[in-house]
Amino acid sequence: MDYGIAEPVSGDNTRNWVFDTNSVRWVKKAITLYSQLELDWIAVAMIVELLKQKEKLTEENENLQRRLMRF
Repeated sequence: MDYGIAEPVSGDNTRNWVFDTNSVRWVKKAITLYSQLELDWIAVAMIVELLKQKEKLTEENENLQRRLMRF
């Protein structure tokens, strides 16, 4: 939470936090990075943010490619 790897979608305190399934997926990746590469959490958060950006750009690129194929 402190580094923005996952954000709760609802809940006013830690006992009531609810996360979407996408956040759970990113937390699992973060834990894997932390344990396998022995990085600190700040570095893990930066890597996760870059991976999220890459995923978003890839998705946007695929959507644009599909739109181009229609013409």
